[in-house]
Amino acid sequence: MIRGMRPAAIFSIILAIVYILFQSLHPAYYMHLFPDVFAFHDRALFYFENLTLENLGYNEYQPGAIAFFITLSPVFFLGQSIETFKWALFAANIGFILIIAGFFIRMKKTAGVFLLSLLLVFLGPILLFRFDLLVILLTIFSFHLWEKNQKGLSMAVLAFAVITKVYPVIFLPYLLFQSFKSGKKTEILYLFFIFLACFLTYLLFYTFFFQIDLTGTRVSYNFHSLKSVATESVWASFIYFFHFISGRPLPGMESAYGINAIARREVFPSIMFYNYFWILPIGVLYLTYFFRKKHWENWIIDF
Repeated sequence: MIRGMRPAAIFSIILAIVYILFQSLHPAYYMHLFPDVFAFHDRALFYFENLTLENLGYNEYQPGAIAFFITLSPVFFLGQSIETFKWALFAANIGFILIIAGFFIRMKKTAGVFLLSLLLVFLGPILLFRFDLLVILLTIFSFHLWEKNQKGLSMAVLAFAVITKVYPVIFLPYLLFQSFKSGKKTEILYLFFIFLACFLTYLLFYTFFFQIDLTGTRVSYNFHSLKSVATESVWASFIYFFHFISGRPLPGMESAYGINAIARREVFPSIMFYNYFWILPIGVLYLTYFFRKKHWENWIIDF
């Protein structure tokens, strides 16, 4: 590590936190990003008042996210306003940023701290209003445990990340393949079993402890797949551009499932295409990684 890099990295992350914190108070950002906090507050307050999630009603958040909101609920002893909850959310997310930076430094990846600082600046204050930092922290912690050769714990942490938001599951094949490369073929099944067992354990604990039915949990996982193509998404930009250059009228809009989106009747080829297209580039990336020339021989011999 270059002398002076660590203090510079720490200064950069503190500067980035201060920057997005001030941004979060600006009406241009605040009014746009605040609505989700209403939903977080509503879930946390419901549990605080009832000590159960039974009869919560329609819920679009996954178990790990709900558990996170509930951990913030003790702040309601100070006041039950949305502003009070917002500051608790901000404090938790700032704590997550500092812990993530700490992990990077501990893993001797100071460049990761600089990258995190840049991401915070370029993404703006949205991360303070969401729970993605928790997912990022869990994912990085999983990799940290893997590097420490605590692979079982790594799978357990990754499972909790997935039960909070689905996307960390894309790292599961990568970690399992590391075991394959190291010659520990049977370990793959063992680690996958730990991941699956932990995921199901978390799910069942959430269901029984918070008294919420499995149907409601399934709905929370399916909710976002029901959304049409959001107007601010990259896909929408392509669709608008295609309509513009072809001289066709711009597609209509709908407001549903908490977003403004392109009217589903005008989405081509289908909403499912946009929901699952990500599998293609991720699949190509993994196939390229798995079947690189130097891995071919071992792969063929083993299978």
